[in-house]
Amino acid sequence: MRSRRVIGFGALALAAGVVGACQAPRASDEPSASGARALAAGAPATIPPVQYLRQLSLDLRGRPPTAAELDQVVSAGPGAPAVIERMLDEMLASPDFLAQARDWHAEMLWPNLERYRVKSVSTGAFKRPTYKTPVGANQIGGQAGGLSPDPGLAVDEALRRDYVVAIEDEAFGGAVRGGEHAQGNTFCDLQPEAEYPDPSVVGKPANSYVVPAERSGTGQAFTAKYYSEDPATLGLVLPIQDYLHCANFCRRADCSLTVFEDRQNVGPRAGCFADMDTPGDDPAGRHVFDTPAMRCADGYVRELNACDFSKGLSSIGNAPIDGQPIFRRWRPTRHVAGQQVTTYNSQREGWRAMAHYWSHGQLIKTCALDAQEREHGLIRKDAAGGPSSCAVVTAATSWSTFDPSCGCGPQGVYCQPSLPVYQTYDESRAEYRLRRSVEQEPLEIIASVVARDEDYLHILTTRRGFVDGPLGLAYRSQGPALRGEGFAGITTPGPVDPAWAKATYESNDWIEYERTPRHSGILTTWGFLLRFPTARSRIAQYRRSFLCSPEFDYAPKPDPSDTNKDIAARNGCSSCHLRLETDGLWWARYPDRTGRYLDPERYPATSKACQYCATKGAGACALGGKNPEVAGGVVTDPNLADDCKTFYTPPQGATDREKPYVGVLRPAIYRDPALLARMDGGPAEMVATDLSSGTRLQECAVKTAWNRLVRRPGTEAELAGVLAPFEQSGRSYRKLVRAIVAGEAYRTVQP
Repeated sequence: MRSRRVIGFGALALAAGVVGACQAPRASDEPSASGARALAAGAPATIPPVQYLRQLSLDLRGRPPTAAELDQVVSAGPGAPAVIERMLDEMLASPDFLAQARDWHAEMLWPNLERYRVKSVSTGAFKRPTYKTPVGANQIGGQAGGLSPDPGLAVDEALRRDYVVAIEDEAFGGAVRGGEHAQGNTFCDLQPEAEYPDPSVVGKPANSYVVPAERSGTGQAFTAKYYSEDPATLGLVLPIQDYLHCANFCRRADCSLTVFEDRQNVGPRAGCFADMDTPGDDPAGRHVFDTPAMRCADGYVRELNACDFSKGLSSIGNAPIDGQPIFRRWRPTRHVAGQQVTTYNSQREGWRAMAHYWSHGQLIKTCALDAQEREHGLIRKDAAGGPSSCAVVTAATSWSTFDPSCGCGPQGVYCQPSLPVYQTYDESRAEYRLRRSVEQEPLEIIASVVARDEDYLHILTTRRGFVDGPLGLAYRSQGPALRGEGFAGITTPGPVDPAWAKATYESNDWIEYERTPRHSGILTTWGFLLRFPTARSRIAQYRRSFLCSPEFDYAPKPDPSDTNKDIAARNGCSSCHLRLETDGLWWARYPDRTGRYLDPERYPATSKACQYCATKGAGACALGGKNPEVAGGVVTDPNLADDCKTFYTPPQGATDREKPYVGVLRPAIYRDPALLARMDGGPAEMVATDLSSGTRLQECAVKTAWNRLVRRPGTEAELAGVLAPFEQSGRSYRKLVRAIVAGEAYRTVQP
């Protein structure tokens, strides 16, 4: 008996008034006469109708049959097969069967992205507070240890109010705010008096505030502004011009900031500066941000002269990547004996309350820099000379290309909260929902093919795609800021589609749309590309799941003495890697460990511009460099040098065998030039080739369904007997399953 069916049998015994657990079995429950003779002869017997119904229901619906269904079969007597035949058609047409089909295919696709998570690395990516709060009744969603909860779920007003939303990337934190933020524990000033008004106050009296003399650093009161009113930077967030809001520290009373040795904090004057602590005031230890109540240890005084507002926001030079200014806020430094130089204190902005896309309309305390909602920056320009896109700027991985006028965009859509307090470790509700959507889209495509009785192999070829709320938002607004496991971003499925806007963020309903011609069923979804993050793993899973190929299911035995750089020719590796490397070319335009797609218009299989740089030096690919292989003969693309280094075979260290591949997309190195056309054909052409070269895809579909339902390998004759009607039906998955469960093998008691 199949273990799954045994589990379901207890439910049958409890079904109301059908077959009493203590009653003698009815005639329909006993083996047929032919079955009894088969058992007596030691041969497998056909199972009785009630057991057959139970098997069908468990397999096709994932649950036992109802009491009413069992009663119909029992009452039908000799007519039970006809009753079950009708029920079988009803089961195959039910939503429960579609759910089962999704689960079966989930086992083939392994859609668990907890490791290969889609995540935001934007400069405005949200980060949980580093402080801990007492674990109590109001600790909604918290873990042991008292981490603050996801504000989108919290019902406690105080917790929502105190939640910190701030920049996650510490390099940017150091560049823009410096000091404590660069150390990851202070983002902005969250004191009540540090609240910023709405940016609509620009040009109005409400944009001004008075810094009192005792906190001005000059002994004179003056008026400052929350937002810039300079026409060139209108509305840019400005730091608080008030010493109370500096990231201050403690200075030993006998030390002076005017003495160089004191400022360096080295030699005999070491120990002049110390962290600001509040011993005994806070059960968790240090506060996250400064408050007037914070104090210094005995012998130290609070240093209020650490902020230098005279520099403000200024350029410190031009970025090598595009020649545009690099902006950072000025901050003093301190040196600690025997340690690295650290940035320790700086100007900081305050906070503003705003609703984020994930906060259900709740106003969240947000650092003012991150709360900027403009879509285009005020300072930096894009490659075409127009205003920079804040969606792209916030996704930058180098602080040298940061535009301080860019925040998290409208409703914070360019940024993603990150808190280890939802359903899985280290995920906020927003992260969890996006991950689940990415995991489920391939299964939604499969379910649509099954539900419409289309050719089953459309799951590998269709351009149909689906979006729900989190995916729609990610495609519309977050694509540049999202990452897979690796270095590069994720490419949206194509140009903006109206369907993406129809899916409101909180909606879990799936909306269908058509993807661009490069797509090939589930094989080009984010879910597949991120779960199988390399060309090798993608081709291995495709062949394993859809061609039933066992060639990669054993451990290799490499020869340690063979150091051939071409793994496809290395002893002990070639048996697998010859296939992996050559067939992996179908995925050459999907770089490893990303969900990115390299469009042929921008990334030709062979880049003459990169080849020219290989012969003339890196300067021929740098911004402004002379390169006859680019339009106009002068490089205007600030990313060309990085693209040549990242996606194309570089010239550095190239052997004689590698030199012909310099400037060719990296996966092509060592491969037969006759196979390089696969890079542009992509997965769609791969599937088309397999379909035209035989019936392995169809045969594997039959074998996989057979093994799942019959629980044993089929003989050649048995599988052929199912393959023929499957092909005749137009490869309907429902009809394939029906042919198997209606057959003799499925209805036979297994020895």
